[in-house]
Amino acid sequence: MSDYTGPGVYRLHPEHAPSTVAHLPGPNNANGTQATIWTASVTADHLKWVIAYAGQEEYFILNYATGGYLTSEAGGKNDGKITVNLIAPSDKRARWKIVPARTGTGSYYIESVDSPGVVLHVPGAATANNSAMTQWAKSANQAHLRFFIRLP
Repeated sequence: MSDYTGPGVYRLHPEHAPSTVAHLPGPNNANGTQATIWTASVTADHLKWVIAYAGQEEYFILNYATGGYLTSEAGGKNDGKITVNLIAPSDKRARWKIVPARTGTGSYYIESVDSPGVVLHVPGAATANNSAMTQWAKSANQAHLRFFIRLP
C-alpha cells in the first residue's frame, strides 16, 4: 500500500520489489545522473523524493538530498533514461502525473508529462542495488511499471 496523500516527502518503492526504493547514487548532483533502485533499509536523504505540485494535475519529483528534478528522456522511447537534472521547471521532462493504478494494491503509475503514456519502470523487474530506472509504455499487469509512494 501507499501513504500518498499529495505533495510531501516520500520514498518510491517499485511494486515488484517493495524492499527497494528509487535513489540517486552518491548522492550525485551532476546533471544527467541516472536514477536507480537501492535497498529500502537505508534511510539516507538521497533515497527520499519531494513531490511538489506544479499545477494542472502535474508534479515535480525532486531528490531530497540534491534538489535535482527527476527527468524523463525526451521523445518517450522505451528504455529511455530517467535522470536527475537541474533544469527549468517549465521543461515538461521534469513534470509527472501520479496516476492510481487501480489494481487493488495501492500503487501508482508515475507518468511523464513530456511523453504521455510513458511511465517510470525498472527494466526486467530487476531487484539488485544500482539497477537503472528507465521509462516504458504503460501497460496493465506489469508490477515493475508501478510504484508504492510511502512516507520515509
